[in-house]
Amino acid sequence: HTRTPRHDTMASRTLRWVLLVVLLGFCICQPSPTVALVVYTYHGDGFMLEMLLRTASAFWPKNWEVLILLDAPLSQKDKELANSAPSWAKVIAVEAPPLAERSRWVNGFRSTAYLLSQWILCHYDKYTSAEFIAHVDSDVIISSNLQFDMLFRNEHGTLKPVIIGNTNRYQSTFGTRTLNMPVIADFMESFPFVMKRDHLAAFRAFAVRRTCGASADADCSTHSFADAWRTMLLRLADLPECKKTKSRVFECIFSVQTAIATFLYHKHRTDYAWSMTIGRWDETIQCGGSYCPALIGMLHVPYHNVIHRSHGHLELNSSVESRQWRMTYLRFMRFFATVGICAAHEVVSPRGPTVSECLGPFTLPRLTPGKKTSEGRPTVHRWVEDSPYQWVVNYLSTRPLALWLSLAACGHTVCWIFPKKVVGDGDGHLWLEPFWAGRKISMTRIGLDLPRGSCEARCNAAGGAGLGRLQSSALRALRALNMTPSQTTEQLRAL
Repeated sequence: HTRTPRHDTMASRTLRWVLLVVLLGFCICQPSPTVALVVYTYHGDGFMLEMLLRTASAFWPKNWEVLILLDAPLSQKDKELANSAPSWAKVIAVEAPPLAERSRWVNGFRSTAYLLSQWILCHYDKYTSAEFIAHVDSDVIISSNLQFDMLFRNEHGTLKPVIIGNTNRYQSTFGTRTLNMPVIADFMESFPFVMKRDHLAAFRAFAVRRTCGASADADCSTHSFADAWRTMLLRLADLPECKKTKSRVFECIFSVQTAIATFLYHKHRTDYAWSMTIGRWDETIQCGGSYCPALIGMLHVPYHNVIHRSHGHLELNSSVESRQWRMTYLRFMRFFATVGICAAHEVVSPRGPTVSECLGPFTLPRLTPGKKTSEGRPTVHRWVEDSPYQWVVNYLSTRPLALWLSLAACGHTVCWIFPKKVVGDGDGHLWLEPFWAGRKISMTRIGLDLPRGSCEARCNAAGGAGLGRLQSSALRALRALNMTPSQTTEQLRAL
């Protein structure tokens, strides 16, 4: 057949220009936030910071800031740590309150060093002009490409940071109670904790109002945040639970992260996307609204260890020398980061991974790093034989994308803890059932590849994310890395 040439009429040229303008307008209108990853640390945590930065090099967007905050004036060892930081990370010396002021903070069960870290968190907005702040601890590793699709939900062109809460444990909610806020969840567990920069100043102002006087019309003009801080600590020490546990600091945690998140839930709820699906796995969980799943792109190493140990999946191996503990931590980091890099490579390789290191099998390290003993010695833990965690990893040991999807959906607290699966029952609830028989595991019952039901539709309709939408977001995040074979090899070597 012959085709008649299309005449380039004035109308057709006008139409092309209109389409071009519309396309440019669409691109310009897409949210393009600025985000700063902020970690407050010191030389004693230098090795863990190095592990965090290695994974940030692979997964943190290159056009987003990375800030390392150290106490001023810098000690000699802190100077060495600052000099060892990569060029793309900005080191900032932060001024702490005077020592005389900090000495008034000690309440018998928390050191001033820990309390200072919480104070600095309240003032992150002073060190960056980014629209959003992503707070992390130094003992965190990044296991996924953290871009818009994992940190935010895009609702009609508005990016809302995702905040994940645990409704099963409340150990870090004591700071929330010092401000007389109703407890919603424990928000200390998941990283990064992303918040709007302007909301930190709003939180400080809220703390001042809640502590300056008993009456609603009390004059707070002379009441500073430092005054509010001391009042919060005095109230904390006066809580009945804290009076009983002054020698057991883990039982009475003053978590500013949870306090800020609770403030945001009560005062700025519609500016954020909430996911309260981590806890309460012994019950049915309502879905929709704040009870929709979220992707988890970081692992908080101590919590990974503590939670699995509390459910009998890990047993104490021994206290070890620092060198052995560091090797354990390094292997732990490399396992999760390698799975993430190879998953990104598999997404852009339609016939499967072509890099030999990504063919597997991926073997879960036999030991995991633990916390220090009361004498200050680091510990390591060993997986118990046939733990559910090992079963899943072994089953997916040659499928990095499937393994990564499971990790991103489950993180370190959901699917791995209980031998269960999640299914919709048609009435807007999620039920938990065994998801394997003996040693056989069905791939259709792992991670994000779960049955779709009314819960899926309800989460999507509520502006949340059902499992299908999460899977699409996860794949987009991986594709954004565009991990070619040469880039994959380079990133793996950098680990």
